[in-house]
Amino acid sequence: VPFNGVVHLSALEGHGAEATTSELKEDVKHAGASALALVQGVAESDAIPANGVWFVTHGAQVLEREGPGELAGATLWGLGKVVSLEAPHLQPRMIDLDSSGAGSLDDLVNELMYPDVENHIAYRSGNRMVARLVRPGTVSERLSLPEESEWVLVPSKDGVFDKPEIKMLPARPLEPSEVRVAVDATGLNFWDVFRSLGFIEEGDLGRELCGRILDVGSDVSTVSIGDHVV
Repeated sequence: VPFNGVVHLSALEGHGAEATTSELKEDVKHAGASALALVQGVAESDAIPANGVWFVTHGAQVLEREGPGELAGATLWGLGKVVSLEAPHLQPRMIDLDSSGAGSLDDLVNELMYPDVENHIAYRSGNRMVARLVRPGTVSERLSLPEESEWVLVPSKDGVFDKPEIKMLPARPLEPSEVRVAVDATGLNFWDVFRSLGFIEEGDLGRELCGRILDVGSDVSTVSIGDHVV
């Protein structure tokens, strides 16, 4: 009989999204220890599962605009990544079922019976989503930047983190205490992530920046035109 695969289901037996700290600790220990024992057992048996080792979780991944689920299972996603590096022949696969329970059994059966190349899978409201890395330049939809210099990045109106939008800035004179900076580079911090996902309603993106001073207000005395600033 061919060895098609093995499924770890212990992460489905936790205390749920409302678990206390002690219960969460218990869930993490139970799921993690049993998953590690399973991986070690399969590896030591020298049996190679044709369809891999499945770690099944329940609301362990928090997607965009989503509340917390049963996060103890998230440790298994970390374990799966380690196994993929140290024992790739085991073909670890992680599937996170919808914490609402909608279609969970049917989705799971389909994944186990008809697996494909994806190994980071989440089901939400009947939709199958996968996580994968894509090389730069292979994605057709790219943000077109204006030729003009007076613009700023703003969050997507739909709350999609990787699809910021462009807002043109109106020309205006400097206030006495203001400076105008030509931006060479900018970074996104966790506040920008919150703004992009809609958790914070106000604010443009990329407030951390470096560049050079173009103009200064009448009360500014600590920097001059041409100075490099961060």
